[in-house]
Amino acid sequence: MAIIIKRMKERLVMFEHERDALNAKVEALRLVIEDMEKNPDDWETPAPPRGSAVKDGMERILLEVGKPMHYRQIHEELRRRNIHVAGQNPARNVGAHLSLDPRFKSLGEGKWGLVAWEHKTTLSNGHSGASRELLHAEESQSPLQGQSPGRLHQPA
Repeated sequence: MAIIIKRMKERLVMFEHERDALNAKVEALRLVIEDMEKNPDDWETPAPPRGSAVKDGMERILLEVGKPMHYRQIHEELRRRNIHVAGQNPARNVGAHLSLDPRFKSLGEGKWGLVAWEHKTTLSNGHSGASRELLHAEESQSPLQGQSPGRLHQPA
C-alpha cells in the first residue's frame, strides 16, 4: 500500500507542476490578448502569402502547439496531416519555407516560432513582451508534450 501511495504522490507533484506551467501560459496569453484589445493597430501583421497549404499548415501547427518547434518536428506533423512538402529533402524544405515567410522567426538550432509571439509590448504590470513568456515557458519539455494524443504526436 505504501508503494502505491508513494507513486500517487509522485504523480500528484508532476500534475501540479504541469498545472503551474499551464497557468503561466494562460496568464501570458491573457496579457497578450488584453494588449491586443487595447492596441489593435500595434498587432497588425502582413497578410500571409496566398496559396500555400504548407506554410498555412506550419502556422496552424505552431499555433496549436503554442511554442517553438524544430523544423523536423514541424515536417513530421505536416506529414501526419497529409500535407505534402516537395523536394529531395522535404524536412529541409520546411526550413526553407519557414525562412521565406514573414510569419515565422528562426530561434536558432533549427527551432522556429511565430513572429507574433515576439511582438514587444509594455504592459501596465511591467512585463515587456508578454508573448515571450509563451516562447520560453517549459523550454525543457518537448514542444508536443502535454498535447492530447489525438491532436499531435511526438516524432520518433
